[in-house]
Amino acid sequence: MLNSYPLDNHSSVLKAVDEFVFLNNNIGMLPNHFVSVLNELIPAFKAYEQGDVVYSTYVRAFRSLVEYIDNSRKTWEYETYFKRLGKSEIYRLSNQLKCCQSDFAKELKRYKENKQSNSESFAKYVKTIIYDYSCVLIVRVDLGYREEYLPEVTFDQFSSDVERLRSYLKDRQGDVQHLLGYGMALEQGQSRGFHIHLYLIYNAARVQQDGYFAMGMIKRWKEITAEMGTGYNGNNKEKKKEFQVKGLLGVGKIHRNCQHEVDNALKVASYLNRADKWYQRLLIRFPKMQTFSKGEYTPHGRNYQTRYKDQLKGATSSLAPVGIMTRLDVDTLDELES
Repeated sequence: MLNSYPLDNHSSVLKAVDEFVFLNNNIGMLPNHFVSVLNELIPAFKAYEQGDVVYSTYVRAFRSLVEYIDNSRKTWEYETYFKRLGKSEIYRLSNQLKCCQSDFAKELKRYKENKQSNSESFAKYVKTIIYDYSCVLIVRVDLGYREEYLPEVTFDQFSSDVERLRSYLKDRQGDVQHLLGYGMALEQGQSRGFHIHLYLIYNAARVQQDGYFAMGMIKRWKEITAEMGTGYNGNNKEKKKEFQVKGLLGVGKIHRNCQHEVDNALKVASYLNRADKWYQRLLIRFPKMQTFSKGEYTPHGRNYQTRYKDQLKGATSSLAPVGIMTRLDVDTLDELES
């Protein structure tokens, strides 16, 4: 089980803990394997443990179990303590983890409800901006960290980098001078660790080269992360051509009087809040921290042609096709940056 998760970085340790509790609670584990995994996981978890954060249900349950074990083992090392346990005592530890299942069900229900609410809110936000401008420029980038630097990236570091990025977007200076709005989703992948999905909306009357602005955002992220960061350009020419041929292109120039373009742009936007990305949710966050956020936007309120408004009201926002998934969601790809 632990082979999938190296225990040398914060994100991977949390993913390993989450999977361990999931397997114990839903599939079951042999006693010897259960304590063997615990013996590896506990020191790794404690190396990154924080008291000022909110953990996911499974991670909280694991943390409570660690506290119980620490109170029970006295001065023994973990390995010695586990060797002294009988099968009945090991099963008791296993059952202690299973007590969180009702809380887990509530967490899953809350997650789906939040995703649905965020998806509807963001679709309305995007449509409002499209309606206010004859043409907008949609840019999609994913931002993460280079694999060799993952051991240095704690959740605190990620949160700090996110706030610096958010401040940059709010300042509306430099390459974001003509940014109209944005959506930002924070996630935690299996091998890529903590990462960001970013959806940017520019005024196409002022900026033209979507690929340039995508690369500019990646460059800015590298500066924020002291060159530890990397990114994926969802507006590269090859990808755009591929989606254009399929009739699925939803980035680049989007004209409000072209319903097909608007529908595709909304499909791309919906990807940030897909409910089927449960296994990429953040397993740790600060109190009141939002895992999805969007920029502030005040509608113009101009009286554009009614037919545009009617079209936008009926614009679809169904789930994005699989092809819109980017490299931060595909763990087998060797190269992230393009």
